[in-house]
Amino acid sequence: MTYSITGVTVICPNCVIHNSRQVLLEQIEKIKSSVKANDDWDNLSDATPKLVSLIDGYGRAAIRVQYFAGIIPARVKSISFLNLAGANKNIEKEFQIRIKDFVQPNEWSLLFKYFQRRHVVAHSLGVIDQDYINNTGDTSIRVGQIIPLDVNEILNVIDISKKLALSLNSHLAS
Repeated sequence: MTYSITGVTVICPNCVIHNSRQVLLEQIEKIKSSVKANDDWDNLSDATPKLVSLIDGYGRAAIRVQYFAGIIPARVKSISFLNLAGANKNIEKEFQIRIKDFVQPNEWSLLFKYFQRRHVVAHSLGVIDQDYINNTGDTSIRVGQIIPLDVNEILNVIDISKKLALSLNSHLAS
């Protein structure tokens, strides 16, 4: 079955299959293509929040599917993947799953750093603040500098994000 609008997640009324995986994979490819096509800072800084928002939306959709035709508890509705440490803690509490374990420790650290970079890009116009340094432990940059964004690192983050998101879905479905 195909869906006519990319980016919208729905549950098919005929087969009760959720299409969030399809949307995730299509949007990841779009972000990846954009990063590969243009590696200037403005483009990379646009890709960073798009990726994080996509993972947040997909994670939330994966959780909502668990309550299909039921009432989703408020504590579950409030789980956000914008904060990976918080998502890991809340998913573990609700579903006894540690999303941190879906990737290697060095991959988790890189994801965590890039999710924090999204925050800096979205809320501080890409200018490093003390919160970023405190949260990531990144001592390679100083407060007031523009956040460095590297095309190869972002492509790696995209692949790790995809792995994390698909693992979440398969663990929740089992």
